[in-house]
Amino acid sequence: MTLNWVGVHSLEIYLTHSLLINILKLSKKTEFITIPGIAVCFANFTISLVVIYIVINLLKQNQYLNTILFGKKKRK
Repeated sequence: MTLNWVGVHSLEIYLTHSLLINILKLSKKTEFITIPGIAVCFANFTISLVVIYIVINLLKQNQYLNTILFGKKKRK
């Protein structure tokens, strides 16, 4: 995933990231300024990016969902 891909798919990322924010829910709250807090934030960010990438590619395979959700028609 490159910066170019992110720029081209910014609408898709914006629409799907709200569904996937905070994938990791911990029972014990950690402070962000600590090492475990930064590790949880980094892990959550990484997992969210991977899942968003997969979801966007799955939704783009269906031409109707791609048009309805993202307003983009698949080019032939």
